[in-house]
Amino acid sequence: MKKVSLTLLLLILTTLSYSDEPRWMKVLDNTRVECITADPSTSAILIGTVNKGLYKSLDRGRTWRRMDKGIHSMAWIYSIAINPHDPKVIYAATEGGVYRSENGGESWGKTSMNTTAFTAVINPKNTDIIYAGEYKSENGGKRWEVMSSLIRMGEYPYRMAIDPKHPEILYAVMCSGRGFKSADSGESWERMLSDKVWYVTVNPIHTGVIYLCGERGVYESEDGGERWELKGEGLPDEDVDYLMVDPIDPRFVYIGLRGVGIFQSKDGGEMWHPLGEGFSDEALISGLIINSSDPNYLYVSTHSGVWRLKLAPRKPFHSVSPLGKLPGMWGGIKR
Repeated sequence: MKKVSLTLLLLILTTLSYSDEPRWMKVLDNTRVECITADPSTSAILIGTVNKGLYKSLDRGRTWRRMDKGIHSMAWIYSIAINPHDPKVIYAATEGGVYRSENGGESWGKTSMNTTAFTAVINPKNTDIIYAGEYKSENGGKRWEVMSSLIRMGEYPYRMAIDPKHPEILYAVMCSGRGFKSADSGESWERMLSDKVWYVTVNPIHTGVIYLCGERGVYESEDGGERWELKGEGLPDEDVDYLMVDPIDPRFVYIGLRGVGIFQSKDGGEMWHPLGEGFSDEALISGLIINSSDPNYLYVSTHSGVWRLKLAPRKPFHSVSPLGKLPGMWGGIKR
């Protein structure tokens, strides 16, 4: 009798432990997704695919509606950029150039940029300024000018990030796997780091903190890209495809390792641990996103579909700024 009771107790404890682990759910399958982004004004998630169009979900990925009227049906949609001040204005970077929507993606018109663009970003202080590939527009996509210094270097941006507080500062990972920084709105560029990297992002609160990820793992700079430190405690020796900083609590950082899964750091990248159960995707990880309007869900796009995980709530906390004087505060939402 005691043996049966002990077995039952172990079974109950195992079940409780398992149920406490967050579990990944695949919300879109059999689709090569190249990019994923969030509408900051709603809980909407948008994805761009290869040959299957652009889609939006309003219910955390349960259903998807195609939203690409005006974009040619076989487009490779590499990047989606939403105007932060007017989310009805959206840009889509494709292999055939850049498209613009003025009604939240219901319909699209072609801009005058017809060259392949793997990335598109919008200046958050002047949303008429858009960067797409090696081109820049200062009038909302009506006219484009090539960033000639990139052409002279033979470099073409694959991913790009913009400093939200100082938008003249740009960071780019090139198709060559090299990382560059521009401090003058794309007029000139300087090389960062010698290792091959695949993605770059800026801490949204402390914008001098930059992350790169690539062949050797995760790199962090605390001085705007001057010096870099490899952050790999707890990580397997694998390529890191993608990285994002939590929009609610920037101490939380998430990365995607191809063929391995999703890892999380709760201390800005010092220590890492696997996140969630059940993520079984072997495909390249093309995006990670948390919608700041619905921040308790993390979405991952891959070359086979989209996954979703419910996160633990992040509570507000106080911290000290890098100067060590002024108190800083990040918010969280508990549900």
